[in-house]
Order: sequence, then structure tokens, then C-alpha cells
Amino acid sequence: MLVDAVMQELAAISTLAGRIEGGLEYAKLVDDGKLPQGPQAAFVMSLGFDPAPPLRASTAHVQRVKETIGIVLVVQKADDPGGTKSRAAVERLVLDVIDLLAGFNPGDDFDLLSFGRGRLAGLRAGAAFYQVDFYTHSYVRRT
Repeated sequence: MLVDAVMQELAAISTLAGRIEGGLEYAKLVDDGKLPQGPQAAFVMSLGFDPAPPLRASTAHVQRVKETIGIVLVVQKADDPGGTKSRAAVERLVLDVIDLLAGFNPGDDFDLLSFGRGRLAGLRAGAAFYQVDFYTHSYVRRT
């Protein structure tokens, strides 16, 4: 649900519209040693959950859960085998993604998204890969 909401929101960035996929598609590209089609692409995946200790309550179980998602951004330029131009373009795209998603409300079950971190994930064959992580909190309740 969170991944779907983020994928939908990312479509507001015109250069990514129609080029946003999930983590399984990214894993297949990596396994096959291929690059995505087109000059820019985004791959959104859940990176997992980190639960806090349960809150003390006599009649209910309430636990806050941090969920982190990762977005791998890929920018490639055909005339840039060393990746220098791609790196500069991916840095601009990263800033656009942070501006769009920091403070985004993914739905009633979640807190607003917070920017977690960003890291250059690699340069290969004129393509720059950059991972941007965001997190939010939700609650597990059982009465």
C-alpha cells in the first residue's frame, strides 16, 4: 500500500511518468545485467519494518512501526560512457524526488513521509544509480 502510493506520487515528475516500477522489476534488471529503457527510471521497494516496543496498555496491544521504502533512481545518457553527465542529472532528479516526497501523506494509516538518506549506488555504462530512502510510521493495534 505504501509502495503503491509513492509510485503514484512519483508520476508527478514528468521525466519519470511511465517509467516507475517496483522492486521485483529492479531485481530482474540487476540479475539480467541490463539497464532500464529510457533516459530516466525509478524503482520503488519496501526496505522493511522496524517495530518499537509495545505501548503499555491493560486492554490492548499498540505498537508503533517504522516502515522504510527505497527508491532507486536511474539516469542514463547515451553520449556519456563515463557517467559524468548522468551523475549530475541524477543529482537534480534526487532533489526533485526529495522535494516531492518529504512531507507527503501516503494515506490515513501512515504518518507523513520523512527523508531518511540518499546514496550514490553506482555508475555503469553511462548510467548513474542513486538510492533515496524515506520512512513513515504506522501502528499495529489489537484489542
